[in-house]
Amino acid sequence: MFLPISGEILAAENNYLRSDRERESFLDGLSQLIALGVKKMIESILGPLHLVIAIWAILTILKSRAGTGAKILWVLVVLLLPLIGLIIWYFAGPK
Repeated sequence: MFLPISGEILAAENNYLRSDRERESFLDGLSQLIALGVKKMIESILGPLHLVIAIWAILTILKSRAGTGAKILWVLVVLLLPLIGLIIWYFAGPK
């Protein structure tokens, strides 16, 4: 009679461990989903903001007193190096 009781206890422990692993797996998946949602939300805010700043920078470059070759070069820098190009243009571009 002792053996079936210990077998039932082992079965109950295995079910608990399985449900614990399933719960942990579910929470891991949920946290990854939340992280993905936050990432997409940030991208949806920063993407249009970057576009507006890039358009403003290009218009500012085209209105500057720099020569045509310099304007083309700065527009290419802003377009081909999205974030770094804007930073370089802000500090070193034509005024």
